[in-house]
Amino acid sequence: MKEKIMEEKRKLGTGLQVWLWIIFVLNIITALGALAAVVGSAALGVGPVYTVLCVVSFLLEIVLIVGIAMLLFKSKKVGFYMICGAAVIGFVVNLITYGLVSGLTAINIGRAVVGLVVCPLVTYLLAKNDWDYLS
Repeated sequence: MKEKIMEEKRKLGTGLQVWLWIIFVLNIITALGALAAVVGSAALGVGPVYTVLCVVSFLLEIVLIVGIAMLLFKSKKVGFYMICGAAVIGFVVNLITYGLVSGLTAINIGRAVVGLVVCPLVTYLLAKNDWDYLS
């Protein structure tokens, strides 16, 4: 009986699994783009601040990928918290980047807010039924 309960704890809902796979793949692609931005900004000499922001963005993508993987493959709540933390730090990085590149317009602030809210919110809404089963 105890083995069956432990087995159930590792099974996530289908909607959550599909969502996690989608954001897992998209964040891997985004991480590759961020890595290209790091290399490109360093090679072009666009400025140390922008290069540092590119490096931070790349590292945030790695944190997101690890967090998603922990939630998807290990059913660990800490993965969700990593997603939320990366979203908050990413929000700040996006605001700084938009401020440097194209200005803090309402559209750019809106983009940063969407990045802050969408992934953690959808993940939470899909995971709330499975929350007690996550370790």
